[in-house]
Amino acid sequence: MSETVNTKIWNPTRILYGYLYDSDEDGCLPNIDDWQNSSKKIGVQRLYAAMRAYGKKPEWFYRSNNPLSYYNDNRDKCLHLLSETRSKEKMMKFRDLVKRNLRHDQGFNNRVQSVDSQNFMSHKMEVSFVFSKLMEYRKKLFAIEDIWSSMLECSRSIGAIFEMTTNLTHELLCPMSKIIDEMILLLMGDDYDKTFTEEELFQYGFPNVTDEELFQMQMDEF
Repeated sequence: MSETVNTKIWNPTRILYGYLYDSDEDGCLPNIDDWQNSSKKIGVQRLYAAMRAYGKKPEWFYRSNNPLSYYNDNRDKCLHLLSETRSKEKMMKFRDLVKRNLRHDQGFNNRVQSVDSQNFMSHKMEVSFVFSKLMEYRKKLFAIEDIWSSMLECSRSIGAIFEMTTNLTHELLCPMSKIIDEMILLLMGDDYDKTFTEEELFQYGFPNVTDEELFQMQMDEF
């Protein structure tokens, strides 16, 4: 997640990255109603305000405690990110990404024909299933990217391993993640065909805290 973003503008990419960062392994987002005021809470409040602006309610993503549900109703929470519609242009781009990254073996032409078919991803159930699997795949890539985040200090030998794995992530995993991000964003659909400024998000509960004030809070908490 090394993409540079304008911190004053919220777009679908920031929604995706915020969801990947703040959701748990089941894709559930935290209910922050009882959280003490902190930089972490303000960061999540920012994401939730932007989600509401795109017509997505954070409450849809909270963990269910329904004991009558075998799966506890926590599977595929990410599906709440989906729009009802995806333009033809989006699906054409999605097809191109799939074909561009198919393996060139003896089955290549058959797979291309399948992707070019009018029936490709034409059913809502197919979109939901593929989106869920791509999100699961992406969350695992994110876990690898973030694996060293808790390290505060290390020996020279560990430092060498850190540099090696970081380089592998940059050279191999980041390009993979970028492709999956593009595919996920296209499937998220037409609700996200706009951007918002922070000022526009105030009506959705965006906290009136500047980046400088938030940074100072982080420093004080550290």
